[in-house]
Amino acid sequence: MYDLTEFQKIGHTLIQQLQTKRYSQSILADFALEIGQLFQADVCLIINGVNQIQRKQIGIWGSQTSDYEIPENFSSDSLLEEVLKTSEVLTFSDLNNNSFFPPKNWLKKALSLKSLMIKSSQFQEKNNGIILIGYRQYHD
Repeated sequence: MYDLTEFQKIGHTLIQQLQTKRYSQSILADFALEIGQLFQADVCLIINGVNQIQRKQIGIWGSQTSDYEIPENFSSDSLLEEVLKTSEVLTFSDLNNNSFFPPKNWLKKALSLKSLMIKSSQFQEKNNGIILIGYRQYHD
């Protein structure tokens, strides 16, 4: 799949954009679009501020036009908890055969994903969000 250097390149690009754009509510969706297209994904989800009560922000892009419903309690998901503990890129090539993803997991149900790559994001050296790149087909 992709290695950490791909994420580092993306990170530098996004930081440059943050420095040149005014912050808006749609900036995370704009970033999700760019990342999703770069990785030729079906879905890209960015969640920021998961450790904060009032400032959670979500940006989502999908290759198919659709409304995605993300549950209010998404930050208590066992996968997100694990992602926030590490700075590693986690990849799952088959969500149907993985203990993190019970049959009714919201990522599988709402986003119709079969495989994904997920990485924590940081603010002031603390993990505070995630970047998820998902595919509707099995993907190595």
